[in-house]
Amino acid sequence: MEQKPPTGKIKKFFAKLGCHRDPDLSPDPSHPPSPNPNRPPSPNPTPASPNHSRPSSPKPSIPTSPNSAKPPTAHQAPQQHDLKDSAKTAWKATEMALRLLERNADGFPPLKTAVGALITCLDLAKDVIGNQEEYVKLADEFKDMASTLAPHASKLAASESIALIIQSIDEELGEIKDKLERGKFKRVIAAADDQGDILARYRKIDSLFRRLLSDIILRNYVEIGKLREATDAMLLRTLLPVDDARYNSAYSTVVKRRGCTASTREQILDDLRTWVKDPNGSKVFWINGMAGTGKTTILYSFCEWLEDKRLAGNFFCSRASTACRDLNNIVRSIAYQLAHYSPAFRSELCKILEEKQNPHMLKIEEQFKWVVATPLEKSKDAIPDGAAIVIDALDECNNTSATASFLKVLLSYATDLPIKFLVSSRPEPVIVEEMQESHFSHSLLRLHEIEEPLVEADIRQYLQEAFSTMSPPPSLDDIDQLARRSGKLFIYAATVARYINPEGAKPLNPHKRLKMILGVSSPSAPSLHHKELDLLYMTILSSAFDKEILEDEDVRIVALVLRTVICALEPMTKSTMSTILALEQDVVVSSLSRLQSVLHVQEGPSGLVSVFHASFPDYLCDKARSCEFYCDIVEHNTKLAHSCFDVMYKELHFNMCDLESSYNFDEDVPDLEQKIKANISAGLLYACKHWGNHLVHCDFMDSLHNHLIEFLKLRFLFWMEVLHLTKTNPIGSQMLVNTLAWFIHKAPNHKFKETEKELYDACWKAVETALRLLEKSADACAPLKSTMGGLVACLDLAKNIIGNQEEYINLAIQFTGLARTLQPYISKLAASDAHGIAPILKSINEELAEINCQLERGTLKRVVNADDQGDILAHYCIIDSLLRRLLSDV
Repeated sequence: MEQKPPTGKIKKFFAKLGCHRDPDLSPDPSHPPSPNPNRPPSPNPTPASPNHSRPSSPKPSIPTSPNSAKPPTAHQAPQQHDLKDSAKTAWKATEMALRLLERNADGFPPLKTAVGALITCLDLAKDVIGNQEEYVKLADEFKDMASTLAPHASKLAASESIALIIQSIDEELGEIKDKLERGKFKRVIAAADDQGDILARYRKIDSLFRRLLSDIILRNYVEIGKLREATDAMLLRTLLPVDDARYNSAYSTVVKRRGCTASTREQILDDLRTWVKDPNGSKVFWINGMAGTGKTTILYSFCEWLEDKRLAGNFFCSRASTACRDLNNIVRSIAYQLAHYSPAFRSELCKILEEKQNPHMLKIEEQFKWVVATPLEKSKDAIPDGAAIVIDALDECNNTSATASFLKVLLSYATDLPIKFLVSSRPEPVIVEEMQESHFSHSLLRLHEIEEPLVEADIRQYLQEAFSTMSPPPSLDDIDQLARRSGKLFIYAATVARYINPEGAKPLNPHKRLKMILGVSSPSAPSLHHKELDLLYMTILSSAFDKEILEDEDVRIVALVLRTVICALEPMTKSTMSTILALEQDVVVSSLSRLQSVLHVQEGPSGLVSVFHASFPDYLCDKARSCEFYCDIVEHNTKLAHSCFDVMYKELHFNMCDLESSYNFDEDVPDLEQKIKANISAGLLYACKHWGNHLVHCDFMDSLHNHLIEFLKLRFLFWMEVLHLTKTNPIGSQMLVNTLAWFIHKAPNHKFKETEKELYDACWKAVETALRLLEKSADACAPLKSTMGGLVACLDLAKNIIGNQEEYINLAIQFTGLARTLQPYISKLAASDAHGIAPILKSINEELAEINCQLERGTLKRVVNADDQGDILAHYCIIDSLLRRLLSDV
């Protein structure tokens, strides 16, 4: 016979049990029992209790032992009556809770079946278990369990652990059924052992159900944890950390950053290890040294050692990278790394990021306070001793005043923070001044003051390794002579090694190059500490520009390529350089191959080109040192500004990526990233990101002025589209503001007025276009459409009478970017509950009304006084934040 599932067995058992119940005890309380003449009298009749009839079970009290069969006394009868009432109430409450659990388990049949069997089993058990007090207690436990589990039952899903728990419940119910069958004829389970065993099994079933609840709760905690992690990750990414600035980033290979050669700089590294481990040591260690003394390689090696649980954060500044030379990026990048180093810090930082509006975008002092100092102070008990933050090449940041501010705030907070800071830089005046003026005690190491024999020994070790692949290697006398010429400058030794024995393709005669370097005598130099390095650079460039083997045009192209690498605002690829300079890529590659001793050229067409060391641009940009190889910054930036305008003139056009509709979300556009790569070349992107930054380093020229006017009239909107598609919007407004400042400083008055008007008109055209598209998208939502129309009208009037045009440019570009971001979401806003966006729209309209009042005061005189201007701009900023709230709601 085919075996039925456990529930089928139980139902069959209950059906059979019903046939054997006492016929004298009618299940229907409305019909009294009738005598059975064929039944022998019971040897031990039990007197009926005063209230022997119950709606669901008209049975007498069930004895639990032979002694309990005695008739109840007058005192015992009310107690039994109270117990029966308690059991009745408990069962009703329990049954309701279990029925609710059963209904909620519709989506998980194994649980639904088990709960149904439990209800039936408990219904029977209340009639056959004699200890009513235990039954009441058991029923209450099941009621609590069911009430707690019911809201979560729908979340159960099949798994091996859940299946095993349900199987265990079914097995326990099966055992209970066996026990109950023993008492089905007597309507009572006489054996105390059986009763105890049944109660124990019920309690085990209760614990098994609670395991189900624990499983759900644990999974809920896991899901909540994942959600919290995702939220934290999203908050942390708003910090916009610069990954390239990490000591061992992918970018570090571009600039050939590396650690010290084995067995070199050991004393310095030992001193640093001792400092970081000393709980009483200074909180700041400053390593300063002239260019080429090996600061970066020392800090790289120290970071490698710190990686074993001590490296809380690092930022390696680099003049060759736009992001890595921006001091504003240091604080937020360090905060981001600290958040991954310490969970306690992350928790405190995320609270601040949730509560405060973009604290990482404030000035340096406020940034440091909110995203580094405050969360560190609140989590200091969780920060281990010996944790350190490393900042390299602080002098390579492009804003000296910001550098001074950063040092000032770092030194002011460092004493109270549970972490140490290692900073390296050249001894630039602004840095030296801050370090000397500070009353804060810090450790100091001047690399250029280390005894020369110690440095020479390390350089000798480095050169021996660098030349080990030469056959035969240089003699010890040759290496000693190169080490002496290096003095304390590791960069001299590194450059010599690259020139004589470069990685990759080897020169035909490296020994000839070695003899040439050794045979050059030192001429007089403008500065004693530069003379050997200058002589080395002069020798290498003389070989690269050898006019005996190069045509004049070839010399011109090599110089053009070299100066482009020096003046580029971020490392270019060979392909980008080819586009910007309008040269064939093979020509660029050939030119770079002559300069590989001083430039690093990554493999492949997408490989970046950069200088090996900051001392090389310093040399080239100093006419007294570089002589015929001098790079005139103004002259070459003028060339690059013209080139950027030429590239944008050729490649910018309407609908850059041939998108079918501007109403789609970026994420809904199929293969958008591929379309961007296919339609926006690396050269065009460089030109769009940096034309203004090259322009501000130029003198005013009519040709540049004409380029700019043409760009503002015909290419401005297409330029903004490229910035939007490539998510580089924020640089646009700053570039325009810088351009305006350059014109104020450089341009003749009549030229400035003409260009100023074109600049404002271009900004207005951009913001009007974006807002009109936003307005059109809101056709299905009349209140939103009306508000957008009011904003357009207000901005149109504001552009003519607000005196602070720089602020207006910032405002226009900000609204343009926001409108472009918000526009695809408008249909969702229109389809959503109008009451949800009504308060925001009301607030925007109130701000617009205030602006109109201010603007009316200046309508006749076409200007608004300074107080009103500030007030108007503040209202516009509030409108901007309200529009962002609309975006957040979607």
